[in-house]
Amino acid sequence: MEHRTEDGRRKTATGHVFLLCYLLYASIYIARLNLSMAAPGLVESGILDTQKIGILGGAFSVIYAAGRLCNGILTDRIAPYVMIGLGLIMTGCANLLAGIFPPFVLLFLLWGLNAWAQSMLWSAVMCVVSAVYPGEKSKKMAARMVSSVAAGNIAAILLDTWFIETIGLAAAFFIPGLLTAAFGILAFFILRGIRPSGGTSGHLSVLKMLGIGPVRKAVWPSFLHGLIKDSVSLWMTVFFADRYGLDLRSMALYILFIPVIGLAARIAYPFIYRLFSEDEEKTAFYSLLVMAASSAFLLSGIGGPVPAIVCLSLIYAAASMVNTSYISVFPMRYAATGNVASASGLLDFVTYLGHGLGSLLFGFLIAHFGYGVMFALWCVAAALAAGIIRFVRAET
Repeated sequence: MEHRTEDGRRKTATGHVFLLCYLLYASIYIARLNLSMAAPGLVESGILDTQKIGILGGAFSVIYAAGRLCNGILTDRIAPYVMIGLGLIMTGCANLLAGIFPPFVLLFLLWGLNAWAQSMLWSAVMCVVSAVYPGEKSKKMAARMVSSVAAGNIAAILLDTWFIETIGLAAAFFIPGLLTAAFGILAFFILRGIRPSGGTSGHLSVLKMLGIGPVRKAVWPSFLHGLIKDSVSLWMTVFFADRYGLDLRSMALYILFIPVIGLAARIAYPFIYRLFSEDEEKTAFYSLLVMAASSAFLLSGIGGPVPAIVCLSLIYAAASMVNTSYISVFPMRYAATGNVASASGLLDFVTYLGHGLGSLLFGFLIAHFGYGVMFALWCVAAALAAGIIRFVRAET
């Protein structure tokens, strides 16, 4: 199954490891989007109201963002199989207990635990990738791994809906809970012993990492694209309902359409990456230009729903490529000092800060000024991020 080369690098059944990490990371979305898919039934049955569902969703984002930073730092010091296994088992337990629909205070704590547990995984998965794939190969495999995010979203929408319709609301929490806990136990056995090849003697703290030019430069595009990326999925269906009067059945199709486009973009990333000379910053730069141009077209208001769908799809796809560049590929630069996890956690943290700010800001602006202001800010944010990549000098 495995052996060591002359330089001591651990060899393992890399294909099996990659597949396991792909499946287990995709599985957490079934245990995350279940709240959204069950929301109508929870409200109708009187278990929760819309305000409480909003509180749970907001708490998840805040706790997940903080967890990505803290757990990213921890994962540079702790074996990745421990973080992955514990994270999945905690996710499973939180969902199993949430499925009994306890009083809201306890449900709030459980959903916060779910957020923290899920934040333990991505940096650890990146460490596994950097351990089993040497050098530049790790960047390519990280780019492929990130498609598990969109695949997980699609699986979550389809499976959680099926669980609810065929078994009941509780099944949307019980079954994902059992699945993620089982993956956690499997991770302890299969991933045990896999460690990143980089040492810890030159390990850098987060503050020292922020002193590195390329990292400082990467922070701002990560934050600015975060303003836009999840705002597309948040406001897309409401926008089409308000602007074009589409019915609820059409809205359901759009909900599924969003992660399908994201999956296509993430699958295409390795090909686009090669097209731009395997330069993640160049890939992000041109993706941001697509986002800016598409936002400008939306702002113009030209055409009907079809051009709008195309533009929003391009924005979401391009944002997915920027996200892949900075959260998955860029951190592999720091494998030698054992900073893959902390670099990924730091940049994902600022991305979620951008998403949180966007959620607060755009809701207010849409209510008072309409969607045009949001599209204008998207255009400015994407153009500014592209300008930072192109013109801001980063010391190596």
